[in-house]
Amino acid sequence: MSAPITIKSVDDETANWISQEAERRGVDIQSLILDIFQKGIEVERRMSGNRLLDEPHTLAGGWTEGDAKRFLNAISDFEKVDEELWH
Repeated sequence: MSAPITIKSVDDETANWISQEAERRGVDIQSLILDIFQKGIEVERRMSGNRLLDEPHTLAGGWTEGDAKRFLNAISDFEKVDEELWH
């Protein structure tokens, strides 16, 4: 069963874009809006299933405290100066 939905107070720029896009695609305005609406819901559903995407460290990479300790331990030799190389 489909329910009627009314969208009020659409600004002129958006209304014009919708009309032009519907014409460009060769569909009526109702079909275009429904398509955009459904695609937006699909994106929201995918995103809500993975809340980690909202966290900046997951996008840029994040380490646990254990990861950081293992990394620092692995590169600790690079902190040592080989005195023989400087003579």
